[in-house]
Amino acid sequence: MERELRIPAAARAYVELGWAVVPVHMMRGGSCSCGRDTCAAPGKHPHVRWQRFQTLRPTVDQVAAWWRRWPDANVGVLTGPVSLLVVLDIDPRNGGNASLRAIEERWGAHAPTVESHTGGGGRHVWFRTGEPFPTRVIDRTCRRRSAITAQSACPA
Repeated sequence: MERELRIPAAARAYVELGWAVVPVHMMRGGSCSCGRDTCAAPGKHPHVRWQRFQTLRPTVDQVAAWWRRWPDANVGVLTGPVSLLVVLDIDPRNGGNASLRAIEERWGAHAPTVESHTGGGGRHVWFRTGEPFPTRVIDRTCRRRSAITAQSACPA
């Protein structure tokens, strides 16, 4: 019951911060809640068509309606210009720690910021940014992406 109370409150708080959030499927009994046997992103894809929310943040009322409909949904935050967020996904299984060390050796350590653990044993490092994004590379890699929040029950 605690998770059911915590998730909608977190989604609302993120919207109030100016972030675009969407409800994301979760895992149930080893399968994605979408019910597809061949799901390409189990427990990590939105319940809704999220493309329009890349440029338009949902309202608090819309978010509340989503979590009434899917009370066990995870929370996905859309990155990029709509939320003014860049999230580094540091995945040690794919060399993420080494890549971060290389970045920090070249550019210096990143400023203190919010970090969260991921289901795969890595971490997300969250950065607030302004418009326009500092480089076209960052803009390109952040559009059409989302990050699952720490409150969510996310698979590896």
